[in-house]
Amino acid sequence: MTKAVIRFVQEQLKARRLRPGPVDGDLGPKTLAALNKVDGLDRNWSKRRKAVGFIQLLAVENNVETESVEGLQRSQTSDAYETLVEKLVEKVEPRIWCPESLPEPNPQNWPSQNPEADLIAFYGEVNTRQERIDLPYPHKLSWDKRTVVHRFTCHELVADSMRTVLANVLDQYGLREIKRLRLDLWGGCLNVGRCVAGIGIRCTTGGSPSTTIRNRIG
Repeated sequence: MTKAVIRFVQEQLKARRLRPGPVDGDLGPKTLAALNKVDGLDRNWSKRRKAVGFIQLLAVENNVETESVEGLQRSQTSDAYETLVEKLVEKVEPRIWCPESLPEPNPQNWPSQNPEADLIAFYGEVNTRQERIDLPYPHKLSWDKRTVVHRFTCHELVADSMRTVLANVLDQYGLREIKRLRLDLWGGCLNVGRCVAGIGIRCTTGGSPSTTIRNRIG
């Protein structure tokens, strides 16, 4: 956990008049005592877990998508932290990005997200028609690099394209450059959640291995 994240936690504790001590980026006794006063955090958690749980609690309170308040750092917690900094520190409302509003060539006639019935008719229900593919080079979970991924599932309609893209990445860059550019960091294969605008569902399939999930907390 970086000092910047700890300072953010201390600032938010201070805003609640919980007296976390100086905003110095150190999870010291006063900051821990302040975290122990926050409703919803288990007093038996480690101090780091309490800090992560506090960020998740702030996300819930501010309608920012995150995991449940469990104190365990996962992919959405990192994104939630950055959104909270914009909202609570920089006082900037996060821009809602709607892919449907952008003109985009669609030579394959992929269906748009709305109406949802058309989307389901084309792709099938969530978590169906999934195909397992073997990766041409190993990947690592972006939030836990000790976990190595050798295969994942994606929708059958994009499976062949996914194999082609990954094979071309390996052929173009080689393993050394892939690691240097962090193209081997992997963010997941199926994630079902709310849309960024809060309407309908968002299903991310084939989690982009060439796009690193920002991990600003760990």
